[in-house]
Amino acid sequence: MRVYFTKPFDVQNNFSLQKKLTSKSMIKKLFSPEGIYHLNNNKLNKVVIIDGIVTKRTINNIDFLVDNSIIAYEPACYQLSPAHISETVWVKTYTLAEDLLLMVEMGEKSKACVNDKACVNDIYFSTDAVNFEETIRTFLLELNLC
Repeated sequence: MRVYFTKPFDVQNNFSLQKKLTSKSMIKKLFSPEGIYHLNNNKLNKVVIIDGIVTKRTINNIDFLVDNSIIAYEPACYQLSPAHISETVWVKTYTLAEDLLLMVEMGEKSKACVNDKACVNDIYFSTDAVNFEETIRTFLLELNLC
């Protein structure tokens, strides 16, 4: 499941968080009339989104959206319609606990970006744990966000 902040959260200049950075990767997202595809490690896979329930939770006076949707991938395909739009996304993964990751997806630079940095498209926690709230609470306290 993914747990999204409902308000912007700046991770770029947080030194405490930088210590928890465990991986960086690049994904090319392709949007076509046939669906959404990801090009990763020279493999083109169709993204399958199985919608789940989205709920709102408040942890230490900060609102989050908890998305129980499942994102899966169909086996590799070998061609795509020429009528598609592509976007390159860099993903930084921070390990906050054994069962809790913070994912930061950054897109290409554009006029909407501030200070000529890559734009943050998405920030969310990724977890399969049922009781993730205490770990998020500890993380928020560590970064002085509450």
